[in-house]
Amino acid sequence: GNNAAAKSNSGAAPDYARVRITSGRIVAAEPHPESDKLLVTSVECGEEEPRKIVAGIAAHVSPSSLPGTDVLFCSNLKPARVVGIESNGMLLGVTKEDGTYGELLAPPPNSNAPGTHLGFEGVDMQYDDMMKSKGAVKAFERFIGELKTDADGNVNYEGKALMGRGEGGGEVVKSGVRNGKVG
Repeated sequence: GNNAAAKSNSGAAPDYARVRITSGRIVAAEPHPESDKLLVTSVECGEEEPRKIVAGIAAHVSPSSLPGTDVLFCSNLKPARVVGIESNGMLLGVTKEDGTYGELLAPPPNSNAPGTHLGFEGVDMQYDDMMKSKGAVKAFERFIGELKTDADGNVNYEGKALMGRGEGGGEVVKSGVRNGKVG
């Protein structure tokens, strides 16, 4: 049989293989002009211009502390207006077991070049160009609902480790927050 035809008949790739998690570096951050819960960040990610990403972290992080911070973000989400400002991605942070804010996730040291895409251990990643259909949005919601840190702080989806894919890749993304929820 024809492999391409067989592949297309099996439907979309698994949720976790579709979401593109990318390393970036915050180059600027400022309070959102209309919400004291939000910060507007500019994230260098290997594209022509930094991406503007709105993040609900203003209660936990000072905007002046963010420039120079290496972060991970979902880079193939449909742009969304967040209180009037277009956001082109979602920064990934970790919430502690008790539901309080933990930290922003950082890429492993060998995968922190802005624009490096990460993947899951042993998975053939098949990123959507942009997750904009209803099915893609549902896939993203299922995915982000199951992205966690384990007892050692390793970020994983249903036991599959989130890994760097840079030079010498294969480094697991770690957090100081144990048994946390990523989102």
